[in-house]
Amino acid sequence: MSSTRVKDRRASTRVAGSYPVQMWDARGRVIGRGRTGNLSENGVFVLLPGGRRVAADSLVQVEMELPRSPDKPRLRRRVRYTARVIRTEAMGQWRGVGLELIAKLT
Repeated sequence: MSSTRVKDRRASTRVAGSYPVQMWDARGRVIGRGRTGNLSENGVFVLLPGGRRVAADSLVQVEMELPRSPDKPRLRRRVRYTARVIRTEAMGQWRGVGLELIAKLT
């Protein structure tokens, strides 16, 4: 059996990390609260327990609570972005949402 390796299209490296996250739709309604699965300079994969469905290619706002620096992981900062939903996938009772970060808001 042969397999084909598909080249990763990401321009930046993904880093595993589980940090609190909250997402809102374009109308400001909460989509859900969950955790990041991995992050990169240009995107984030979010895990949400159930919550409202979100369509691919829609715009959302995402707020994450991230460490200020690798040296001081307990010191946190909140960042908020406008993001585009690239994909969603069912993961048992969780939903995985791949986001492209478009613009930093705070």
